[in-house]
Amino acid sequence: ESRRMADLAAGHGLLSWFLLAFDLADNEDHYHGNHSLASSAADRTTTKCQPRPRTVTCVDRRMPLSADIIAAAMIERFPSLEERWSYVQSDLSAVAPTIAATRDDDETTT
Repeated sequence: ESRRMADLAAGHGLLSWFLLAFDLADNEDHYHGNHSLASSAADRTTTKCQPRPRTVTCVDRRMPLSADIIAAAMIERFPSLEERWSYVQSDLSAVAPTIAATRDDDETTT
């Protein structure tokens, strides 16, 4: 499960806010021990430590005024998301994909 995401050709960035809102709900469920019917028994017996929060970077040539208005409203309602969202005004050719290490790789690295 990727924790860093990019909303490319983001426009007003609404997709990024949906991703962060879903992450808030997922983290809340995980922390409080709420699990869907589809979760396995192994998932339900794990410790209640919160996973790393998701971050989203929007990329587009121009950030429209609507993106700033939406961001202000979301941050006012969910202040914890402010540090997890960013908007970069750039051509998409400047985006360089990377392959993220898995959580297992992170734990075995010295």
